[in-house]
Amino acid sequence: MPVKVRDNPTKRTKSISFKKINQQMLKEEVKQVIFVHLSQTKVGTVLAEMSAINRFVSYLRDRYSEVEAFTDIDRDLLESYLIYTNVEATGRKSYANELKHLKAVFKTAANVLGEKKLSHIFYDDDIAAQPESLQGLFRC
Repeated sequence: MPVKVRDNPTKRTKSISFKKINQQMLKEEVKQVIFVHLSQTKVGTVLAEMSAINRFVSYLRDRYSEVEAFTDIDRDLLESYLIYTNVEATGRKSYANELKHLKAVFKTAANVLGEKKLSHIFYDDDIAAQPESLQGLFRC
């Protein structure tokens, strides 16, 4: 690869799989975004982004099978996904970090694909802030 990958020396990553993305055009677009992120961030972060994308793509496959590319995703569809993560989704206590990674993917996709609407698909208050610990509340 022509990119210097920032890897964790104690936990080597040999590959990144795109097998879970069935939509061919979306798969190619995600590959472009991930390639850019590999040049900018650590591999662990990229793997977390892939986890977020895989969960989102699985949701799309189950409920919006007509979505084939990033350009097919709009704010209404994203809002339904946000509702899903807050009401129906199981497996995690909170999806806030995963949504932050998904937001980063959308922002990069906006630049790579030249689709500015993707950079504004998430609103600032879409991702709930992590609750502050009790220790942080009682600082003097």
